[in-house]
Amino acid sequence: MWFLNTATYQLHQEQDHSSVIYVMLSHVWAQGGEQSFQDVQAIHEGAMRSLRDSTSDAVPDDDPRLLALLRNQLSPKICNFCDFARVKGYEFVWIDSCCIDKAHSAELSEAINSMFDWYSTAAVCYVFLDDVPETEDPRAEWSCFRVSRWFQRGWTLQELLAPHHNVFLSKNWRVIGTKTSLAAVIETVTGIDADILLHRRPLRSASVARRMTWAAHRETTYVEDEAYCLMGIFGVRISVIYGEGRHAFLRLQEEIMQRIPDQTLFAWGYMRPLNPLAAKCAPSDLEELPLNHLRASKAAYLCGSRAIDFRFSARFTPLSHDVLTSTLGIPIPEPPIYTMSSYGVCAPFPTVTIHLHTTKAPGLELRLAILSCQDPEGRIPALIISEHDRDSGRLLSTLKSTNPRATFTPDGIARFPPPIGKPPAFQIYYSSRAKAASGRATMSTTGAAADIRFSRSYIRLLLLPPEELAIAIARDPSTYSMRNLCIQAQRLEVQSKLSIFAYRPKTPGYVPSNYKIVLAPWCLANLQDLGYTISVDTPLAAGESTLVLTQPRANTPQTQSRFLLLHRDGGIMTIAITLCPPRRESLARSLHVTVSWGKADPAYEVMNESNIHEGISNCGDNHADRWIEGQRCFQPPLELMAKGLKPPAVTLRLIEWEEERTRVAHGMFAPNCYAIDVSIASPSLSKGLLVSESSAQ
Repeated sequence: MWFLNTATYQLHQEQDHSSVIYVMLSHVWAQGGEQSFQDVQAIHEGAMRSLRDSTSDAVPDDDPRLLALLRNQLSPKICNFCDFARVKGYEFVWIDSCCIDKAHSAELSEAINSMFDWYSTAAVCYVFLDDVPETEDPRAEWSCFRVSRWFQRGWTLQELLAPHHNVFLSKNWRVIGTKTSLAAVIETVTGIDADILLHRRPLRSASVARRMTWAAHRETTYVEDEAYCLMGIFGVRISVIYGEGRHAFLRLQEEIMQRIPDQTLFAWGYMRPLNPLAAKCAPSDLEELPLNHLRASKAAYLCGSRAIDFRFSARFTPLSHDVLTSTLGIPIPEPPIYTMSSYGVCAPFPTVTIHLHTTKAPGLELRLAILSCQDPEGRIPALIISEHDRDSGRLLSTLKSTNPRATFTPDGIARFPPPIGKPPAFQIYYSSRAKAASGRATMSTTGAAADIRFSRSYIRLLLLPPEELAIAIARDPSTYSMRNLCIQAQRLEVQSKLSIFAYRPKTPGYVPSNYKIVLAPWCLANLQDLGYTISVDTPLAAGESTLVLTQPRANTPQTQSRFLLLHRDGGIMTIAITLCPPRRESLARSLHVTVSWGKADPAYEVMNESNIHEGISNCGDNHADRWIEGQRCFQPPLELMAKGLKPPAVTLRLIEWEEERTRVAHGMFAPNCYAIDVSIASPSLSKGLLVSESSAQ
């Protein structure tokens, strides 16, 4: 273990850290990074070399000239902490940024696995808060101490829990309190019981779910650190493999399963109470999700993918095997033993079958796996088992509310007011895109598979009153059984290129006000091959292959895209795209598209509010968001055909051109940019469709 000498600012190594009296620094790393182990070594070697070149005498470690050079080049944080500790009488300090040789993977892995022990054996852990002044009472309701970034970082959680003594320092290195004096404030900020903070109760007395909750809203620079920073808190060890992504959090949970007999590990996600004796009174808008929805929802898997999945789980406490058996009055042969396989996590679970009678599913049969834990009201959580994929690992089923007004209390329990209006339809899609903007699964956006939260209306747990459950089993013992289940552990494999996302059914042509229309590059080449010349206000820029058609419209905040297709035979076709007024409660507008032959499109007049019915303007099929699969064929008017003229039909297709999207309504995003693809049925236009230059403009 490496230390810094407070008198000489030099690195010092000890094989047995328990033989050294040392203090540690807990801090939030600076945005630009901190000086590393290699940086400190290089600074010391450079200072020694500089002095040796200027003098022939030996340079002792405490030479004032050497110390001055070191203080000049070392960061203020390192120097100030060494000076502070030296004044307090400590010879050695440890700082995570510069006392770990991260160039050696073995040493880095050892440090991460041992860090909790190192903090627990330190004489004092000094917490440096660079965003807290000493002139403010940290116990005040809106103090900087309460909202310090230090409480939002992942690694600082173990730095708060492991040491017996924490001293908090302001940004000017002044003491503002200790963990003992500020225990009540820290308990309010973090949700950690003061008895656990002050080591009056062992850390293991808190359930697995509760410990996960402490980390739910904390962040780490690296994805893997979200798991690694929790190893000491659960007393487990896993190998450190940077680059594995979210798989690290799954490995952490697998190790917890093997070491801690606590099924609150599976009690995460949204939940709702259910009385087995009154199943016929279930909310009328509940239904079971189809298989493709299950695969896309992280709620369908046994293990969470992030600590934030446990944000509602602090309420659960574990029950012993004997207590669960006596409470339910059912035989449970033995505690579960978990086996990891390629199909998922295999283990025996006590299961019961309940029939729900709802409007959507009059005979909905739910098979529930009972977890050996309870909430403060004594209710026992149960997982809904899916009967899909019998030959492979089962998925956990979830219940979906078709009521758009379904809400959840702050502790994640569902509430269902009576349904009002038509519920929005959501669909699940699979895509080869691996990255995009983040968001909930109900949003019109994509994301990395492990980052998409399940829909708010997906209920993963049912809370069952134990007395009613015992009565229901006693009435019909056939509903109870012990089953060996193999449940898939976590959604998707790590580093998978498959991204799962969900959004409302596509409506191409529904855009924000700052939309942009471009002409597809291949379309420009095809039109030129057919003998057409494109006339637009802004010509194609040199070196560019994409023609931007959108132009500001005079005296209005809208934009208008209008271009002329002039054939070499003399015919003219006009395509105009502009915006209709926005739909109510939305920031988006519909694209209004017209095609005319032989004359310029007349100036488009903005529709009044009186022309809008139920949020949709009366423009018929001119609205691009009504086109089937984003395209429409425009036929020339019959009066032209009656005159013996044969203008060609034209098919327009809108293509999402850029990944950027704008939020236009709750849970809905629209593309900022579309490309237009023009297909013409005939390569020629009648010469009788000529118009004057002035009318074309």
